[in-house]
Amino acid sequence: MREERRYPALSAISTVLKVVAVIVAVVGVVSAIGSFFIGLPALTALGTFIATLIGTAISALVLWAIAELILVVIDIEHNTFLTSQQPLARMEERRPPEERKAA
Repeated sequence: MREERRYPALSAISTVLKVVAVIVAVVGVVSAIGSFFIGLPALTALGTFIATLIGTAISALVLWAIAELILVVIDIEHNTFLTSQQPLARMEERRPPEERKAA
């Protein structure tokens, strides 16, 4: 990974999204467990538990995936930048020394 980032705000947003994903997961699991203690009939409590866990898992995974997608886009930009610089460096090496000084 690079030492310095060109897009620190996007990196920060990615980190915040990951933190939010973990918070959503924890709150969702606690809420799902709490469905057994709010006085619902057993079958209804079980259904609420399962639905809450599924919804929580989907929400947390989507948030985490968006955070990772942001990092992938940053890495693609970095790799594209490095790739675009290589041909320029090679062209500069192939130029005769007298032309390099003039430029």
